[in-house]
Amino acid sequence: MATTANESKLAAVVAVLPWWQRGLVHVQLLQVRALQSGQMRLGWLPTTDLPGYLSARQWKSVVNQVNAALSSWRETAKIGIREMIRDLDIADELRSDLFRINAFTAWWSTTTLLVEHENPAKRVEVSAEALAVSQRLVARWLWRHPFPDLSRVRTMAMDGAIAVVTDSRTAHADYWVRVSTLRKGAPVQIPLHRNDYFDAAPGTIRNFCQIHITDNGDARFELVKKSDPAPRRTDGHDLGLDWGLSTLFATSDGRLMGRELLVWLKARDAELVTLTKALQSNRLKPKNSARYRRLQSRIRGYIRNEVGRILNQLADEDVKSLVVERLRFSGGGLSRQMNRLVTRAGRAAVAAKLASLTETHGILVVEVNPAYTSQTCTGCGYADRRNRTTQSRHRCRFCNKRLHADISGARTILRRSQQHPCGWLRLGKQAVLARIDQVFHARWGVDPTDLRERSPRGRSTAFPDPRRGSTVERMSHRETDTVADEIPFKSETRGRSPGVDRSLHDGHAAAAARHHRAHPVAQHL
Repeated sequence: MATTANESKLAAVVAVLPWWQRGLVHVQLLQVRALQSGQMRLGWLPTTDLPGYLSARQWKSVVNQVNAALSSWRETAKIGIREMIRDLDIADELRSDLFRINAFTAWWSTTTLLVEHENPAKRVEVSAEALAVSQRLVARWLWRHPFPDLSRVRTMAMDGAIAVVTDSRTAHADYWVRVSTLRKGAPVQIPLHRNDYFDAAPGTIRNFCQIHITDNGDARFELVKKSDPAPRRTDGHDLGLDWGLSTLFATSDGRLMGRELLVWLKARDAELVTLTKALQSNRLKPKNSARYRRLQSRIRGYIRNEVGRILNQLADEDVKSLVVERLRFSGGGLSRQMNRLVTRAGRAAVAAKLASLTETHGILVVEVNPAYTSQTCTGCGYADRRNRTTQSRHRCRFCNKRLHADISGARTILRRSQQHPCGWLRLGKQAVLARIDQVFHARWGVDPTDLRERSPRGRSTAFPDPRRGSTVERMSHRETDTVADEIPFKSETRGRSPGVDRSLHDGHAAAAARHHRAHPVAQHL
């Protein structure tokens, strides 16, 4: 919001930032130590134990800002570690314990009895082996996704105790914010002016202010409104969404939205790579370059605007629920640096927007397991990685159904939510493949493993492998004592295995064609 405060007032606010950043780092260190020592709740810290360069009320806002950042990291880690648990080749009992630990975010727990802080009656007993594996999983996640670096945060989230918002009684301003400074008993009054976007937003103004200090030292003030959640929509249809870079969103009703995003990102990627090389050749760190940071901010802003534009368009339609899978933004011929930036920015933008649609529009967001959604045919239900011939083409090797790959993925996502209320979220990849193959075998009377290329990931656990014995026999000989020492992730076979006999495939394809002539609806599912 625009302000007409004089230079001395703005300078007093800007002077708080370095000490605020120092306080963020200090509190984060204390809270991370508490979490890694087994504490499950991000609690309040006594101000008597904190340094005196900030007041007690300022420390309260700092602690709240740190707790919010760490809570966001924990929610993201919960989603990522859940996917890691699905990929583990372990016993079902151990997998269930890991899912329970992950649901409680008790990765560093020192006791096998997990108790929910908000509801002490809810408690779960897990094995010591599962706790050891969970610590290794979160360590692996931390290696790729460390705790947020709050030393570079330039936004101060001030609660009402140190940023009092009041309506103006004069024409000089629309609102006044009394901001505490480093001088005790010397707050400054900041005049703010409303804008059309803020006035149009529903809700009442909270006693809260976000103050962002730009790289140039300018202070920007933002007020926040609080609104009641919208009632849940009961009328409308369910819509499946598949997302990526080639097409930002593909819908289950056949629409491709945001296809220009990749073209724009490739142009910015060339600028980013060129600028990075120039900075590194001069022995400069890119993160210390204001031009580099502006370009990154521009990319994040564009992704956020595109995500918001498309999801707002869908929210205005007669939709009661959106069915989605875990977000994965990558690929498209972009550099590793750009992929990392787009993945983080895209995941954050979509997650935030979907959460806001639930609050503002009452749209239910349903998540499903993403395993094999891009490989499963929407007509016959056959799953094979060779079904997806290119980035945009999906051609079933059993029934020969052709469809845009992203639209096929969106329809598979929607159907998965209809097949099971939980969308198979707790199943590993092999278990998901087993369920898909069971449905396929019951429908067609054909073992899909005979059609699929013979590789470790190609054989389903739904049917025993005669060359290796049954799944139960193999599980009985598995050693689980060393799981905590070495987590056995299932390997991926990158090479191509010999294909199936063509005459066998043609015979099954003919059977599928006869079935579709008798039941034409199956082709349009």
